[in-house]
Amino acid sequence: MSINDTVTQDKSSNTYITDSLRAEFSKLVKDFGYFALHRPMWQVAPAAVAPPVLATATVTTQVKSTATTQLMVNGVLTSLTATDPLLLVAQIQSGDPNTLAIGSVRRWQVCWDATNATTVITCRPSNDKIIANFASAALALNACRWPSLPPTGTVIVGIVDITNITNIFTPGTTLLGAAGVTAAYHDGPDANCFLASPVLP
Repeated sequence: MSINDTVTQDKSSNTYITDSLRAEFSKLVKDFGYFALHRPMWQVAPAAVAPPVLATATVTTQVKSTATTQLMVNGVLTSLTATDPLLLVAQIQSGDPNTLAIGSVRRWQVCWDATNATTVITCRPSNDKIIANFASAALALNACRWPSLPPTGTVIVGIVDITNITNIFTPGTTLLGAAGVTAAYHDGPDANCFLASPVLP
């Protein structure tokens, strides 16, 4: 089986349970295939290589990295220098053209293909969750999912959590520190980036 293969489910089949298990196994294979070749490689001492430490950029509609870091892309160890901004307005608007409703949350994967720090950063939005449907905004964020893995040849540098309370949030236009907007930053991927249910939180 290739990591690009997909097992379909036929709910009319009397082997539906087996089909479902095979479908989850297919997702596990894809998860393993992607994250084996595309993953964070920063370490603590003795290597003293820092995570990227994503943050709101000087232009506060954008995202920056504040430390030089190491990542593996297509199995090759590579460095990404601290860049302000790293994720630009045009890249945000291209990757996430949809507004975020009041009282909702969304997450962005900040991805890089190791070619250039300013032109190949991409923004991959998750689905949205309504905060009122959960006990807290944190739980709503934890329920956000991506429909697919990032494209082969790109690595997840970090994740941006967006909690929107007061006004409609327009990606690339609304400030990440605007009234009612909370942006939180995480280095690298987390369990929510996987596809297979056995590894999801």
